[in-house]
Amino acid sequence: MGDLFSSLFGGFDGGRPTSTRGDDIEASISISFMEGAKGTTRMVNVTPVADCEPCSATGLKSGARRQQCSTCRGTGSQTMVLNSGFQMSSTCGVCQGTGSSIPRGSECKDCGGVGKVKVRKQVKIDIPAGIEDGMTVRIPREGDASMSRKGSPGDLLVRVNVGSSDVFRRQGSNLYHDAVLPLHVAVLGGRVRVPTLDGEVELRVPTGTQPGDDVVLRGRGVQSAVVRGSKGDLFVSFLVNIPRNLTPRQRELMQQYADDVEGRRNTRTNPTPTSGTGSTTNRTSSDSSNGATTRSASSSATDSRPEQPGTDSTSSPSSRGTPTGTAGTDLNGSSGTRTDGKDANESETQGGNKSTSSPWKTLKGFIGLH
Repeated sequence: MGDLFSSLFGGFDGGRPTSTRGDDIEASISISFMEGAKGTTRMVNVTPVADCEPCSATGLKSGARRQQCSTCRGTGSQTMVLNSGFQMSSTCGVCQGTGSSIPRGSECKDCGGVGKVKVRKQVKIDIPAGIEDGMTVRIPREGDASMSRKGSPGDLLVRVNVGSSDVFRRQGSNLYHDAVLPLHVAVLGGRVRVPTLDGEVELRVPTGTQPGDDVVLRGRGVQSAVVRGSKGDLFVSFLVNIPRNLTPRQRELMQQYADDVEGRRNTRTNPTPTSGTGSTTNRTSSDSSNGATTRSASSSATDSRPEQPGTDSTSSPSSRGTPTGTAGTDLNGSSGTRTDGKDANESETQGGNKSTSSPWKTLKGFIGLH
């Protein structure tokens, strides 16, 4: 309502139009994420309404003069009287409130007697640091010129479209970044380099960092475009990269770690011999009892005759030797050691002839060792 009454009554002073402001014009530009964060300068093309230079915004050609408006008689307004006696004034539609008109044939060739033309020009736009996507920059007095000769021009409104970033996410003046950590760095701790607006910095990664943990870098965000002197923060969130392929050694180490955590015995690195094979035990006994091994080898070398049924396949006391290890005592009371399994077979074939042993003798030898 205020604009309506202003246009009807308040826009005139004694029938003459007062100074009016020109219209605002709009434009848009696109900038990158870093340009929006750090600030930049751009040139924008606009076509505002401007004063006609050849006629100096008079609308007259050279040497011509304006004449009094015959409709309003130079008042610039028209008065209407209602039935109730109330009078209402309005702008003269012929002279547009100027009180004078341009005679026919006296119009300027460039503007057609209007006194205004559209011009194309470039305007320098200073984009402040920290501007956000969709914000508008106002450039004063770069809009359309006023239709009256005493009015001020309007403003230029530039909408700024800020692109996205592949590195950062922005919320207000704060920045967010995801740093991917190798598995061993997340478990053991270490250091990682992360990007900022001013270059990369090195961060210390604590031991046992979990996915989703974050670190705040104060003052590493974006300059606020609203509050001057205020700057946001940079939030770094850690992500852990789980390897898809492992080498055999890496898989073995991970299996050992899993067995240790779950309390399982690692049967891969510490195999337990079964009761069916005694080669490991017998080999250990042979290594710890050098005398017993010597006796077994000499016994098999001297006793090359086939064993008769019912007789013991034992060597003479001269070739038996004195055992230096832990020699047991068999069931017949003779002291010495005897190996079974692979060691027993090796000692029985060293003489060149295969000797046969009874199962009872083999059992006695195993009891003697254990």
